[in-house]
Amino acid sequence: MKNVVITSTYTKLSHYNHEQLAQMQGVNFFVIVRESERLAVERDFGATFPNVFGIQGTSEEEFFQQSKSYISELMTQKEGESFYIVTMAEDLLLVAAKLREAFNLTGMNFEQTYRFRNKGEMKKILQKANIRVPYFGKLDLSKSEHKAYFEEIVAEVGLPFIIKPTMMACSNGVSKIESFDAFVEYLDDAQPNIEYGYEEFISGKLYHCDSIVSNGEVIFSSACEYTNENMHFQKGKSVISMPLPDDLAISQEILAFNKAVLNELGMEQGANHLEVFKKGDELVFLEVACRAPGAVVVPMYERQFGFNFLNTNLEMELGLVPELSKSAKVYCFSGIFPVQPGTAIELVEPQLQSGFDMNWNIKQGQKFDSADSLRDIAGSIQATNQCFDTLREDFRKLIDFHAVNCA
Repeated sequence: MKNVVITSTYTKLSHYNHEQLAQMQGVNFFVIVRESERLAVERDFGATFPNVFGIQGTSEEEFFQQSKSYISELMTQKEGESFYIVTMAEDLLLVAAKLREAFNLTGMNFEQTYRFRNKGEMKKILQKANIRVPYFGKLDLSKSEHKAYFEEIVAEVGLPFIIKPTMMACSNGVSKIESFDAFVEYLDDAQPNIEYGYEEFISGKLYHCDSIVSNGEVIFSSACEYTNENMHFQKGKSVISMPLPDDLAISQEILAFNKAVLNELGMEQGANHLEVFKKGDELVFLEVACRAPGAVVVPMYERQFGFNFLNTNLEMELGLVPELSKSAKVYCFSGIFPVQPGTAIELVEPQLQSGFDMNWNIKQGQKFDSADSLRDIAGSIQATNQCFDTLREDFRKLIDFHAVNCA
C-alpha cells in the first residue's frame, strides 16, 4: 500500500481532479492543513481525503514539527508500507522537503527546493550561467543612513526599482520604489524577521511558462501570455493567462528559455511555474517555482490539454511517468479580477465572443480596501473558443476591464 501525505491548503486541494484521485488503486491519502482550514477540508473534500490533520499555529517550523510527529505515528501504524510527501502550496515547499529528509523519502530535498524558493538564490545561479536576470541585491535593513543607501541602490539597479520579500508568494510585499520617500516608507514597514531583496525594474510584457519535468527532461511545457503583471493586480488590473500556440515565435523563445532555466537550477522531477519578461529583443527572468501554476490556471490546462497539473505531479511522486498531449482540445484563457476599493455596487460580466464562465467571490454591498495580493479576488473567469484568434481578441478586451464598480 502507498501512503501519500499531502501538505496543503484548502485552495490547492480544490484544484485536484478528485474523480481521478478516487480511482487510484492501492493509495491512501492523508492531508495536513492548518487547523483554521481543517473543518472546511473535511466538509468539502472528505470523500477524497478522509484523513485530515490540523496544524496549530502559523509558522513553517510549527507546521514542520507537528507534521513530523503525525507522520511518525502513521509510519508506526503502517510499518513496512511506502510513504510519499506531496505539496503544491508554495509556502509549504520547504516544509515538505524537510519532511522528506527527516524520513529519508524520495522527492526533492531541502537544497534542491531552496533554489526554487529563494528569489535571490535562483537569480545568483542563473546570473552565473549568463541567463539574463534583473540586476539585484539583498536589502540590508540595518543600514541607518537611508539617503546614502537609497542612492547606492539607485546607482546599482536604477530608478524606479523593485523591493520584495525573497520567500513570499502571490505578490505579497512587492513594491515599485519611485522616490526616496517611498523607499523610507517601505523600510519603516519592513519586518526584521523577513529577508528582502531589491532589483532592477523591468518594463516589458510579462509571460509565464508551466512545465512538467521527468528525469531531468521537460516532457510538457506551455508558454502563456498575461493580461497584466501580477504587481498590477493591487492597482485594480486583471491577471488573466492564455496559453499560446507553440508555433508562435515568442512561444518558441520562451520554451527554450524555460528549459535553460530549469537545467541550470537542477530540476529533476515535477511541476514548475516560470515568469519572464519580454523587453525589446531579450527575455528577462523574473522568478520560477517548483510547483504547479496557481489561481484558476490548473483547470484551464485541464480543459485545453486534458490533464490536471496537480494530479500529474502527484502521480510522478509515486514513480509514474505520465503521457501528456500538447494537442489542444479547445483554446482557453482563465484568470482573476481584484477587489476594488469602496462598496461594490455592481458586478460586471464582460461582453465576449467566446463562451465563458464567471465565478464571483464577493457580493454587491460588500466593502473592500484595495487588493493587497493575488488572494484578494473579486471573481474569476474561464473562456473557451475553437478559434485562437477570436479568443485572443477577447483576451485583449480584458486588459483594462474592471469587473467591479464601486461607490
